[in-house]
Amino acid sequence: MRFINPLVITCFFITSLTACSSFSGSQLFTTYNQQIEPVRNALQQNDVLNASALLPSVSSNNVSYTLNQLEKGRVSQLNQNFTQSKHDFEIALSQIDSQNFAANIEVSKGLETTASFITNDNIREYQVPYYEQTMVHTLQALNFIALNDIEAALVEIRRANLTQEQALKANTSTLEKAVQNANLDLNDLYNSYPSMDGIIGNVKNGFQNAFTFYLSGFLYEAVGEYNSAYIDYKRAIEIFPDNIYLQNDVLRLAKYLAFNDEYRMFKQQFNRDSTHNNRSLSPVLIVFEQGLAPQKVESRIDLPIFTSRDEMRFYSVAMPSYHDNYANHSPLLLEYDEAQLNTQPIVRLSSLAAKDLKDRMPGIVARQITRLIAKEEFRQRAAKNGGDLGNIIATLYNLASERADTRSWLTLADNYQIAKTYLPHGENTLNLVFNGVTHPITFSTQAKQSVLIKVVSIGSTFNTSVYTI
Repeated sequence: MRFINPLVITCFFITSLTACSSFSGSQLFTTYNQQIEPVRNALQQNDVLNASALLPSVSSNNVSYTLNQLEKGRVSQLNQNFTQSKHDFEIALSQIDSQNFAANIEVSKGLETTASFITNDNIREYQVPYYEQTMVHTLQALNFIALNDIEAALVEIRRANLTQEQALKANTSTLEKAVQNANLDLNDLYNSYPSMDGIIGNVKNGFQNAFTFYLSGFLYEAVGEYNSAYIDYKRAIEIFPDNIYLQNDVLRLAKYLAFNDEYRMFKQQFNRDSTHNNRSLSPVLIVFEQGLAPQKVESRIDLPIFTSRDEMRFYSVAMPSYHDNYANHSPLLLEYDEAQLNTQPIVRLSSLAAKDLKDRMPGIVARQITRLIAKEEFRQRAAKNGGDLGNIIATLYNLASERADTRSWLTLADNYQIAKTYLPHGENTLNLVFNGVTHPITFSTQAKQSVLIKVVSIGSTFNTSVYTI
């Protein structure tokens, strides 16, 4: 009996976990990267239809269900199935709304935490970070633009902006609480953790998205709400001040709205005057989605843990991180007659993702400390009741289940770039040049209409869409 009990207990626990409908065995012992890699490969090979078929099938009460809906919505959008994408995002947003009301999910969180004490964070419900919440609203707005429902697009943009405001209020208190719970010095933690400073760059936090604010300003301006447009352009310029197209719009609207003091301030800040505001031309915005979001990787760090006997031991634990090798991506060249423009970055989602992870690290460490103590106590009981066999079984299980949670929205773009020009009414042809290949695109502009051209570049995939607003 002494040799059977730990085996029976361990096998029963593993079987119970994998049989539970809220997570699967693959989530315990494989990374999310491995599960989604075939989808990313298909997207990079311009095989969007196959990418959709390769998405994992996930039940509605699976801990990764919300994330799966985000992936489905994004792939459907890339396949230009905007109605299906809208539906998928609506489901995801409903789940996110439930997550954001902590009282509604307190019980399920407790159950997941109990199970994760002797497994890993992969069996916790995926908590959608703020930067992903902002992007699902932004992409949903693009769905509505494609479906010619500008009012609904503006509603989604307002929700995206509200998410950023809520994140800004919650960020400081959440970080301070996590540090306190982890009972660790941040400097000690970050010295042990792989550096992500290169990929993070100059971003101040992991949730403020200049592209969302800029798109909001563009839509407001398209429907004649110039004051609202100016407010959001200014929000964007605070986050990403070096984008010349954003600077042009801030200067132009400050002058148009006769905000003279602000106009002089921005004129001095940007060291130039406003560009000519010719109302006989139609504004054309080019949105360039490039690449795929970076994948988290598993890193090992040593944490000092005090056992139940108050003895300090160092344990090697699996933690999520990002490779610190951010590369500057090529711009898209636009040619019209003899004029040329290059797109410029407006948001690097990879930087937001890395900064978000770094800010959440104290909370992840706090859970790891709790988990390590629970696993060690489990091993000691198994050794006491089952001898060497019990100790071996428990040790092997602890090693096998030590997996970092590498889940994130992996079909998102790596970065967004923009360019803006003004073209005469009637038929126009733009040449889009990328990696030495010219892609001509022809479209019509009319009086009192704005044009949005969305360009997607993922590996060998290069797609364009034109929308009038």
